[in-house]
Amino acid sequence: MREGVVMTALKRRVGIAIGILGVALLLNATQAGNAVAQMAKPLLVHIVNTSAEPVPTVLLNTTASPGLVRDVSDFAARNRFAQKVDFFLEDGIGYDTASVSIPVGKLLVVETVSAFALVGSSQRPAINLSTGTGSSAPIYEIAPLARLGVCGGGTCYAAVVPIRFYAGELHVLFSRLEGDDGGASARVTISGYLVDQP
Repeated sequence: MREGVVMTALKRRVGIAIGILGVALLLNATQAGNAVAQMAKPLLVHIVNTSAEPVPTVLLNTTASPGLVRDVSDFAARNRFAQKVDFFLEDGIGYDTASVSIPVGKLLVVETVSAFALVGSSQRPAINLSTGTGSSAPIYEIAPLARLGVCGGGTCYAAVVPIRFYAGELHVLFSRLEGDDGGASARVTISGYLVDQP
């Protein structure tokens, strides 16, 4: 009985295989297989528009919920901004502040802050940015500067931090933690681009 069940299953599988082979030969002989394969390929769509023929778009937002639009032109490249701020702390002085000059009527879009500091061997530098004055002004702490090693009679630290915020005014604070003995120095570079104030 077992041989009969095996033979029936074998005959069924051979029949299916012959059927598949027959369909494959038929599709190949009639070139219908190529048509089926072409229909299965994804279609590539390439849209090229100019400013004279823009892609039509409609933005459905209200003034209470505005849509965000990004200028993909070279606007940022044409309005680049970079300013270096140098600090030198004398013995006994723990911190100093400096202001970044932003033109009147403009906002600075800060994209990168880089810093290099030289402090005493037992000290750590800290760099903070503020977009205003007073206790309610937002403060951006530049992540801990990386220790580079001993250099110039002290310890060197550096950081390059990608960041994004808008500033109508900008103040930089350089401080050293864990003591204020000996001299310390830092250079902070603020870079980004300028936009008109709304």
